[in-house]
Order: sequence, then C-alpha cells, then structure tokens
Amino acid sequence: MTSTAYPVHLGKSEAFTRLVEHAAAKTPGVKIELAGPGACISFDPTGKPS
Repeated sequence: MTSTAYPVHLGKSEAFTRLVEHAAAKTPGVKIELAGPGACISFDPTGKPS
C-alpha cells in the first residue's frame, strides 16, 4: 500500500476532487480516498503567511 498527500489550494479543491473521483472510477483495483483537512503544514521556508 502506498499513501501520498497532495496539498491543494482551497480555490482548486473542487476541481481536484472531480479529477480524483474520475481517476478512481477509471482505475479498477485501486482505492483512492480523499481526506482532509489535514494538519496545517507550511511549505514556505520564510514562514510568511500567504
């Protein structure tokens, strides 16, 4: 089993959800789960809020 996480901008979350649901429907034998929100994670090394 492989687990991955993809941070998605809130404004693009609906499109991302549709894409994942489409991929899940077209991929027999593979389980795709959407979950969230996860813990707050900052990928900005400066620490400045975006």
